[in-house]
Amino acid sequence: MYQVLYVDLHWYARNETSNGLWYRLWLTCGRIISALKSYFKMAQFAYRMLKPASGRIMRTVIRNQLQSFVNVGTTTASHGDEELVNIKGVVFDMDGTLTLSIYDREELLKRLPSIPSDTNDILNAVWRLEEPEKARSLKAIEQYEHDMSENLELQPGVVKLLQFISSNNVKLALLTRNASQGVQSFLSLLQTEIDKETGTSMDASKLFSEIITRDFVPTKPDPAPLLHICSQWGLAPKSTVMVGDDWKDIMCGNKAGSVTVLLKNSKNSEHPAKAKPNFAVDSLLDIMSILQNTFIIEPEE
Repeated sequence: MYQVLYVDLHWYARNETSNGLWYRLWLTCGRIISALKSYFKMAQFAYRMLKPASGRIMRTVIRNQLQSFVNVGTTTASHGDEELVNIKGVVFDMDGTLTLSIYDREELLKRLPSIPSDTNDILNAVWRLEEPEKARSLKAIEQYEHDMSENLELQPGVVKLLQFISSNNVKLALLTRNASQGVQSFLSLLQTEIDKETGTSMDASKLFSEIITRDFVPTKPDPAPLLHICSQWGLAPKSTVMVGDDWKDIMCGNKAGSVTVLLKNSKNSEHPAKAKPNFAVDSLLDIMSILQNTFIIEPEE
C-alpha cells in the first residue's frame, strides 16, 4: 500500500512540476516510508531477541504494555513511562501504612506547648528546640506513642502482602519516624496475626532485614535513611520501592530515586509537588498487582 501511494505521488510530482507542493509531498512520503521500513526491521529484531525469553518475563512485558492503556483494579499510576525494572527490595513506613493510623496531630500538639500549631513537621521542630525543652518534648512524644500503641491495629492485607514479597526473593525493610518501642509493639502484633492467619513458624522479627527508626538522623523526608538501606542491601535505589501514607515517605523515596507508592486515606489527598507518588493505591493488596504487572520480581528457585 505504501509503495502504491509513493509511486502515485511520484507521478504527480513529475507531471505537476509547476506546483512545488506535490514534489515536497512526494519527498515527505518517501521519508515516512523509509522510517516505517526501519521501524519494522527493528521490531523484527526485537521479536527475535525476545522470543527465547522465559514465559514469565514475556508475560510481564505484555502486562506492562497493557497498563499504559488501562488501569488495573483500583491502582492508579501517575506516569506511563516506567521502564521494566527488576524490583529487589520494598521499604515500608509503619504507622498508617502497615498499621491503621493512630496519629492524632491535635492531641500530640497539646502535649507540646513549645511547638506552634501550624508546624508542618512536628518532629523536626522538636529537634530544633533548645535543651532542656527539647528533651522534655521528645519524652512527651514517646509517651504519646506508648499510649497510642495500646490501640494498635494492623492494616488489612498486611500479612498476605508481606508473605508474597518475602516468598518472591524480595528484601523487606521498615523505615519509620517512630521510636524503637513502637516498632517492637508492631512486630509483636504482627507475629500474633501471622500465627493466627498462617499457622506457620514465620518469625515477624526476621521478615525485615533492615529496621530504621527516628534514631537515624536525618530522618524522612530526607533520603539518607532510604539510601542507607539500599547501601546495606547492595541495591540501586531504582530497584527498590518506598511505600508510605504520608508526603514525607514519598518525598524521601523520590529524592532517593526509588519507586514510590502512596497508600491513600482521607487525610493525604493533597501533597507537595515534590511528593507526587509514582503509584497511588487504595489498599496494601493493590501493591501485589503493581509488583506483578509492572515490574519483574524473581521467585526463589
